Amino acid sequence: MDQEDKAYHNKKRPSEAKIKMRPLSIGINALFRGKPTGVANYIINLVKYLSRLDKNNKYYIFVTKSNQSYFDVAQDNLHKVICSANTENPLLRRMWEQTIFPSLVHEKKLDILHCPVNIIPLFARCKSIVTFLDCQYFHTSPKNTFLRKYFHNIFMRLSIKKADAIIAISNSMKSELLHYLRCSNNNIYVTHLGQDYSHENNESVDLEKMKRHFGITRKYLLFVGFPQYRKNLPGLLKGFAMALKKIKNSYDLVICGDIETKIESDYPNILRTIEELEIGDYVKFTNYVEKPDLVRLMTGAELFVFPSFYEGFGLPVIEAMACGSPVLVSDIPVMHEIVGEAGEYIDPYNIESISTGICTLLSDQTLREKLRIEGQTMASRFTWENTAIKTLECYQKIGNKRIS
Repeated sequence: MDQEDKAYHNKKRPSEAKIKMRPLSIGINALFRGKPTGVANYIINLVKYLSRLDKNNKYYIFVTKSNQSYFDVAQDNLHKVICSANTENPLLRRMWEQTIFPSLVHEKKLDILHCPVNIIPLFARCKSIVTFLDCQYFHTSPKNTFLRKYFHNIFMRLSIKKADAIIAISNSMKSELLHYLRCSNNNIYVTHLGQDYSHENNESVDLEKMKRHFGITRKYLLFVGFPQYRKNLPGLLKGFAMALKKIKNSYDLVICGDIETKIESDYPNILRTIEELEIGDYVKFTNYVEKPDLVRLMTGAELFVFPSFYEGFGLPVIEAMACGSPVLVSDIPVMHEIVGEAGEYIDPYNIESISTGICTLLSDQTLREKLRIEGQTMASRFTWENTAIKTLECYQKIGNKRIS
């Protein structure tokens, strides 16, 4: 048991009495690809905190050879099941889940199968819970191919019908499910995502050393996320280029995210935009970075910018707020839910709005300091422990077990 686990177990939690129940066999689909960001981050932390909270139920974590190391929890009631699914190809993975996976679920005699990524195996012979992360395939987008949109449209609807419970990662997401998929309001459990980037735990950052490591030569703005179309990075670049002409000092724009994955990436378009705007000297790509470096980048940023067209939650935003970075985010419903008054808002479809938002915050240190403090307070409301507690409550209810 590491120091973090010891500290966790020594902490008194009023919720502990609520999680005792007759043992269930619970499976969690952890068949993600790539680095531990986004949905992978959610699954990893869900399992991590469930293992700390719950010593009673038996858990089977369905993993691959490539991601199994993220679930090295030495605990009697937690078991890894290594699967042969091809997670590098989303279509092949989904086919495996619908054909081979149900037999594996039956073999483990599960009471509940939790699938955290929008779709469940339709022929699994146990109770099922599905987490809906977003409804992006129900939105108009030039990057949503007909096949991808049709597939998700059909299988998300079928998953809604089969699922015994639905977890929505925000109230905004719940509203979309009710609107697009017409599911029962009583069947949806809103369970916000969390963060463990609390500023009390941040180490002192040697800002200049960190900047040299990443080739950052100026004070900087930061974006974190996979560079897909809906993240609106070309719009951010145009707003940033416009802001550079208005503000007194020069800044870098640091884009932190996986630029190697090709599927759904808008990276080629982003590079073209940089070339057209002639701002290559001011834009730095870090590719994927590990959590310690990401904390340092967020802590040192003058401003965190997140101009997405659409989000189901927006995990990097609460992580940035926890690190004390003032945030500039899109004026979309979910951002108001997770940021509240602790950030400034822009219209992601309006380049002038993005530029004005950047200029306003960079020119007003008092406002930035105010948002740093309010952002840390807001981010503290979102923890992985709370995510695990609410998820476990859902497991209990669906397993028809009474809380003692």
